[in-house]
Amino acid sequence: MNEMEQEKRVSLHADVMLRRALDLRAKNNVLIAEFMGMKLGQDHTNDNMYYDDAENLHPPTPIDELKFHTSWDWLMPVVEKCYDNGADENEVGDITHALLDCDIDHTYKAVVEFINQLNK
Repeated sequence: MNEMEQEKRVSLHADVMLRRALDLRAKNNVLIAEFMGMKLGQDHTNDNMYYDDAENLHPPTPIDELKFHTSWDWLMPVVEKCYDNGADENEVGDITHALLDCDIDHTYKAVVEFINQLNK
């Protein structure tokens, strides 16, 4: 295999990995949206799917524009609900540590893990 073929192969692999990561992020954002009581709906002008927050924290939002992974404004109400869920310190410990680090990515992952455990 020549160098150009190797570069194409590496690039293709990177594209596949990025697509998988984006799919997982979308799946995790939907998991959080449902945990927060957001409902699946349809925009009246097309078939794009939206989530409408029952507490009106966010306007109707397309799935690919949910911002739990990038915005503290979106993520912190989720964190609060995790704590309010009656969980003990062991169950929310990873969330607490991530918050102390002020790391949104770590906090997001800890919240997703908490919700997955809760749903078992």
